[in-house]
Amino acid sequence: MIVASHRRSGTHLLMESLRRSFSNNFHLLKTHGLAGEVLSQQARLEAGFSKSIELLDSYDNQPVLYIVRDPRDALTSNFHWWRTSGESNCGGISASFRHITPSQWINGDVGLERVPSENPGCGVSQAHIDLGIFSDPVGFWVKHVSSYLSAQVPMVRFEDLAQQPAKTIRRIATQFGWKQPWWPRKPLRLVGHEPRKGVIGDHRTLFEAHTLAIIEERAGSLMQRLEYLPSTTNQVPETTLV
Repeated sequence: MIVASHRRSGTHLLMESLRRSFSNNFHLLKTHGLAGEVLSQQARLEAGFSKSIELLDSYDNQPVLYIVRDPRDALTSNFHWWRTSGESNCGGISASFRHITPSQWINGDVGLERVPSENPGCGVSQAHIDLGIFSDPVGFWVKHVSSYLSAQVPMVRFEDLAQQPAKTIRRIATQFGWKQPWWPRKPLRLVGHEPRKGVIGDHRTLFEAHTLAIIEERAGSLMQRLEYLPSTTNQVPETTLV
């Protein structure tokens, strides 16, 4: 199975939950590519919990499951990630974040327009930079999630997995026609690639009200669709949530 996500959305939590609930030998791949990149076999794909890169065309017909997280929390985690750890250590990224505020981050005031020349293989593609991963982080989140919704890829919310793991795992099993696990479980501790808090609502510790308002304005309709904001209509649009 390919587990896809926007960065810092609970990828490892989902993979570990699947492994514990179904099989330790469950073959898992992960990617932060957009749906079009994944479905056209152009995405950067990693094997399981390692950092090794696999060729996507070696894994034809793999089912894809997308995990989505409230953009306010995902972008909170991204802000800290780019400043201090992981791919930010690929020359140029952390330096670009060193002197900006969370508000400037959301408004795209990061002066990074090219893959850092010191390490072009750091995992941030030029295509994603061109799509606004730094210059328009809210818009990039919208594009990323929307690409999977448009492709009708099954989707699970990080919040549902964290708060109702057994129910969520059972829904995933039903979605893919798998045998129901006798004891759906989630990890007892936080897992991930240098995980932070994994806290729902952590955005309140970073973003001020006016910055949150910008996120909600720019991503509002999609947040309503995914039930991160109350709907302003009586009808809830269809999603591919499982």
